[in-house]
Amino acid sequence: MSALKSAVIFIPAFRKHTRFQGDLLRKLEGKSLVQRAIDKAHLPHCSNKSIHLLTDSENIALIGKRNRIGVFCSAETSLENIGRDDKSREYVDTAEQGKNLSVLLSPYAPLLNIDSLERAANKFFQLEVRVLQPVRVAKRRVFYNSSTTCSSNLFGKKDEIYRIESQAFMLMQPGQLSHLGDQLVSIQPWDAGDDTFEIETFQDWWVSEKLLRRKRIVFRVIGNNQVGMGHVYRALALAHELQDHEVRFVTDTHSQVAVESIIKRDHWLGIYPPERVIDEIIRLQPDMVINDVLNTKKNEVERLKKSGSLTISFEDLGSGARHTDLTVNEIYDVPQFRAKNVVWGREYFFLRDEFQLAHTHCFVKKARGIMLAFGGTDQHDLARKIFLAIRSLCDESNIFVHIVTGPGYRGYDRLMNEIEGNTQVSLTHGSEVISSIMEKVQLAITSNGRTVYEFAHMNIPAIVIAQHEREVTHAFASEQNGFIPLGLYQPGKTETEVVKGLKRLINDTPYREQLVNNMSLHQFTKNKEIVVDMIQTILDRSSKSLSV
Repeated sequence: MSALKSAVIFIPAFRKHTRFQGDLLRKLEGKSLVQRAIDKAHLPHCSNKSIHLLTDSENIALIGKRNRIGVFCSAETSLENIGRDDKSREYVDTAEQGKNLSVLLSPYAPLLNIDSLERAANKFFQLEVRVLQPVRVAKRRVFYNSSTTCSSNLFGKKDEIYRIESQAFMLMQPGQLSHLGDQLVSIQPWDAGDDTFEIETFQDWWVSEKLLRRKRIVFRVIGNNQVGMGHVYRALALAHELQDHEVRFVTDTHSQVAVESIIKRDHWLGIYPPERVIDEIIRLQPDMVINDVLNTKKNEVERLKKSGSLTISFEDLGSGARHTDLTVNEIYDVPQFRAKNVVWGREYFFLRDEFQLAHTHCFVKKARGIMLAFGGTDQHDLARKIFLAIRSLCDESNIFVHIVTGPGYRGYDRLMNEIEGNTQVSLTHGSEVISSIMEKVQLAITSNGRTVYEFAHMNIPAIVIAQHEREVTHAFASEQNGFIPLGLYQPGKTETEVVKGLKRLINDTPYREQLVNNMSLHQFTKNKEIVVDMIQTILDRSSKSLSV
């Protein structure tokens, strides 16, 4: 049962207490502050008879009357002296009859979430207090005096923590409101969230307007030793571009590698058993769900859409791909099926931000460095196996080997033992910035995932090894695009083919130059903007249809 079921809600809207001229009647995203407060007051189980507008303005009172809620209007009344005259006291006392909770709801907190009110009411009854008021925690560096060194003032101070009271709402036992000025009362503070943000200035109005336009976007991702980390990296890159919206991440209990990577970036993250993921996403009430989990299922997508969420998928060949609002299959140049909502091919592949200003290569006759990179998990331990296969060839050719392993790579210690003491090898583990390493090399050996496109952007010819059947279907890694594809990894045989291919890259200068020329035809720098615009267009189109 809702703790607000037997509540009476008072909305104070006094013109004499406005923050700036006409603010209570001014429209914020199409609704006045007073109307927004009235709409918010219509809680579940809360009838018009339980909502009361207290004002000194006939124009504001008219809004209340047209909403068929209770209205008390008196030019002499203000919030401070409610109850000091017989009429206002009688009105408040009558409204509170039969209620066990009085809520004072400010129109200056348009972002307030009903869930916050519900949680506060539960705490109010749990503690059995007379008055509860929200407070927000803020960190500030306070200026105390001007007699100090510059370094001490800039670097020596620490943030001090303050609890700032909020007037977004107040919960009271019935009878308190009409005696506000007559008695002392102990006020119970309640730690509130950012939704208690209040409008006090024109700048606050602009901030509120921007936040009201914000949508909740949930990224559903996976990342483990089997599927690698490409899905997580792509989602994180998109999340960075969608900062105007509230972004949350959801993953399952089988994706520990993804969990560690997302937490490191301080994003909100929900971790659930696989069978509960869709239910939990629906419970979050997102405006949009972006799936980056390989194959989605039709019933999953339909459930999300039925709950009112827009749906987008990346790298999705599942039955759900045909039923999303948009599916982006940028890894597949050749469409695997036809559907109006699905786009295919390299023109939708986008680079991570670190590559936007990276120095791409021009062809040089002598290759001096090679990079080995096999994704976030490297399920076949290719970093170690391929290094051992090419070690002597690189020594003979005076080529420095840069090995890059991802956060989910489990063979790190064993590989470290192999390279210990070798001054012609470097090992980088779990780095978030690999473009700087690519700037040092002219050759590469890699798996057939997103990194292939990054090497193409940098004009680095690479030998490509597919780690699983799905990577075999990624057709971009071809000689016409600057790569030597070796197909699916086969123990022993692949190592031999790698050495053969590397010898040709080192010794056949015209062949390597042709591969570089093939790569230079590709441009990926503006693709992220294209994809983000597609996502925003879907959000905007949905907002317009809801407002009609």
